[in-house]
Amino acid sequence: MTEFLLMMFIALFGSMTVAGFIGNMIKNTSLVDVFWGLGVVVAVGTLYVVTPYSIAFTIFALLVAGWGLRLGLFLFFTRTLKGKQDRRYTEFEKKWGRYKPFRVFMHFYLQASLQLFLCFVLYPFYGLPVIGLGPIQFFSLVIFIFALFGQTLADWQLYQYKLKGNRGIYKKGLWSISRHPNLFFEFLMWISLALFSFNYKGNIFAWISPLIVWVIIRFMTGPYTERLSLKKHKAVFQTYQNEVPMIVPKFIFFRNKKFKYIFNVFFIIFSFFILFIIWTFRDIKFLS
Repeated sequence: MTEFLLMMFIALFGSMTVAGFIGNMIKNTSLVDVFWGLGVVVAVGTLYVVTPYSIAFTIFALLVAGWGLRLGLFLFFTRTLKGKQDRRYTEFEKKWGRYKPFRVFMHFYLQASLQLFLCFVLYPFYGLPVIGLGPIQFFSLVIFIFALFGQTLADWQLYQYKLKGNRGIYKKGLWSISRHPNLFFEFLMWISLALFSFNYKGNIFAWISPLIVWVIIRFMTGPYTERLSLKKHKAVFQTYQNEVPMIVPKFIFFRNKKFKYIFNVFFIIFSFFILFIIWTFRDIKFLS
């Protein structure tokens, strides 16, 4: 565990150090969000180099790298490259004063500290022999792809809305059933990544990652973003808060309460059935 944490620490803090220098040079601390994804890519790449080959970890590493690259490159091309500032960070910067360059590095290193918790999802693959693929891995892969598509769609819908010069609150598409659908799918992705190693040794540590993601989006990023939106849009955003849930989407498929109740019961039963299947076939492996 110590060696694993040291490896992740070097990869993450090394990446954020580079990001801190660049952020200070271009005077845009929003770059930290780009490296929030790219830093994890560096970490999983580092672990992949020192880990014995297995098709399971190869696929898993590609999933994590896909998450990080999609997020990092999307933010780079839609924000950083265009010189856009994230208002969350500009609010912080107003309080930094003459120590701003130093505070920028502290801000980036705080993000690296949180990334360290994300990387616990990689621990079950550290120093283990070749591991095969089974039903659990395929099931988690399906969930990951679904969540990745959902997050990409949510980001694209909001980006297209802002690209047209709109400055109001986007309430259509996925944003009509959740105020932060991108964060919901983010959480779902990390659930799928933790599930991937369900039948591997050390999997209990992997669940630290989705747990910290939930803490970040529900009690840090989400509430702070909403306070800024409430300050800017006032009553309009307050109405949006009253009508649409914060993260977990509302089901709008059934307006009739009876059908909605039946659907929810079916969903719960189906979820337990899936968990039963996962537990029953947890030791089956198709590929090595």
